[in-house]
Amino acid sequence: MIRTLKMVLCAGVAALAAGLSASAQTGFTPAQEQTFTSECAAGGAEASLCACIWSGLQTRMSGAEFTAMDAAFRAQQTHPAMGAFELAVGECNGTSRITASNPEAYPGHTSANFMNGCVSGGVSQAICACSMNQIEREMPLQTFVELDRMMSWGKGEQHPQYQNFVRIVQQCAVNNQ
Repeated sequence: MIRTLKMVLCAGVAALAAGLSASAQTGFTPAQEQTFTSECAAGGAEASLCACIWSGLQTRMSGAEFTAMDAAFRAQQTHPAMGAFELAVGECNGTSRITASNPEAYPGHTSANFMNGCVSGGVSQAICACSMNQIEREMPLQTFVELDRMMSWGKGEQHPQYQNFVRIVQQCAVNNQ
């Protein structure tokens, strides 16, 4: 729901080729960059978008965090850096909505992808919009990204906020009949 296929493929970036020799202060390796860039492009993203996301990741996390996030993602597990990845994508694709007065705003693509998935799943636009608005008010981006990813893996019910998500959608359905 949250990411288009190309973003999902970009999110499943490598560090497998890894070698732990640190490059500069960030701890990222040239092999990580090469694998990320090639997988991102193979997913259909433009080279400039892939380069921007890579740069954003290096400012938001260490090489070790990236390696751990990548391994977790490939094993269909959540990781605390998943929200940072989502923010980097939002900054690079021009959908960041973060402002001084709303530093916790979800990137626009996150909301748009939720809405697209929700409506294409047969739910009304009103219920989907109500749900997205309430989710954004109640769940930090990291939590929502984790939950969404787990749902795409068929493990949504295992997330501690799953029942809260269901409650929100059900309440929006009642309020928008």
